[in-house]
Amino acid sequence: MSSRFVNKRLHTLQDRVSRAYYDYGRLCSAHPIGCLGISILTTLFLSYPAITRIRLPDSNPMDVFWSHGLLNFTLNGGSLPQWLRSPPSVYVQQLIVKASVNPWNTSQMTPEMAVKAALSRSFSTLGHLQTIKIQNDIDINYLCLRVPKSTFNQILPSNGCLVLSPTRFWNNSIEDFYQDQSILETLFETSCSTTICYRDILLGAPTRLTGIKQTYTTNRERSIQFVVTLFQTKYSKEFREALIETLRKDFQVEESQAADEHVFVRVFYRPSKYFADYFPLLATYALCMLYFYYVVSKFEMVKNKWALAMAAFLTVFFTLTCTAGICVYFELTPTLWGAALYPYLAMIFGLENILCITRSVVYTAPSMDVASRLSHGFSYEGYSITKFFLLELVFLFVGYLTFVSEIQEFCTFAFIGLVVDFYMQLFFYAPCLTLDLLRLDKQDKLRFSLMLFNTDIRKLRNYPNPT
Repeated sequence: MSSRFVNKRLHTLQDRVSRAYYDYGRLCSAHPIGCLGISILTTLFLSYPAITRIRLPDSNPMDVFWSHGLLNFTLNGGSLPQWLRSPPSVYVQQLIVKASVNPWNTSQMTPEMAVKAALSRSFSTLGHLQTIKIQNDIDINYLCLRVPKSTFNQILPSNGCLVLSPTRFWNNSIEDFYQDQSILETLFETSCSTTICYRDILLGAPTRLTGIKQTYTTNRERSIQFVVTLFQTKYSKEFREALIETLRKDFQVEESQAADEHVFVRVFYRPSKYFADYFPLLATYALCMLYFYYVVSKFEMVKNKWALAMAAFLTVFFTLTCTAGICVYFELTPTLWGAALYPYLAMIFGLENILCITRSVVYTAPSMDVASRLSHGFSYEGYSITKFFLLELVFLFVGYLTFVSEIQEFCTFAFIGLVVDFYMQLFFYAPCLTLDLLRLDKQDKLRFSLMLFNTDIRKLRNYPNPT
């Protein structure tokens, strides 16, 4: 009895989903221009953040090499890559600072006080860096990488040593820092794009990992973490040891593992981006466009194959731009492989539903009116499209629960992309398909009817009119 009850419920659910798609097909066929206009306005609105703030990535790590000790590969490189046999261009040292307010008085303190107290330690850390001097007058000014004066960005260091720390939010002025009554507003007024986030650069880590939030829902003791990054043109072991001893006076220095004390990580960056770096994605879109036309050409019962192929291509392309715009607005900066992989998956999954919708609609009887063809076609494929859409969301949710940063980033981008793609298929591609069917004349309908004469006739459901 329970099995019969479940089957009945599933059958009822399937009927309701199919009826919902049938009703939408009627709505879309009655107002194709309106649905198309809504989708275009939505696309422009969601893509606006990406259009105004996106920039091509300046550089990405090309290769990483780990070694024990500062080895010299210029003399005996062997089979090592050419970049590893060249001397390093810059040395990077990072000081990870963890701070919290203790004791914490919930009735008299606020989360903003915890952030302000923690960030105040960045000024003392920077002060220790500037006071260290070892033999032969070697100090930070002698070792650091100096950058020229620049008016392009006022928040980054210029005309001096390249040291990145939260103090740059207040131009290294501790007086401005203490007079700032809205620390969180100052931190989050710095905008982020899909390629760079100056706030993350100065904090030394993605903001979500520092414990700093734009708003807090609870008032409890919390730990704030940030990084002070020093860029050097020369490496001095003595300076590093003196820095650690100096920091011990004001901080509790956590001892790292003995094996990590002598580990050097060499990271190779290509100086600039070339067209070849973007060629795979551009070539994929070009092949995608040709494949769309090849697939649509198999559907003989459409008026304009090129126009329909272009509509399918724009559906996938607008999905990508809307996803990028949403991610830019919520400051989901793509830093891992998931963001680079998503565009290719968007084309694969988006194309599959487009083909199912097109096949289901065009293989209805051409003698029927366009509203009936579209509504019955949607009704036929609606349940399976919704089922697989929900299954994909469930799989992404399970992947997000792994709490692996790479997997979580991919699942976040894919989740947004799937929802946007589902919307674009219904509100952009479906009206385009409707407009194509409306352009069919009597001769086209007669020719298509003869083509379907020897095929199996699909049994259509009879949906009563809503009362």
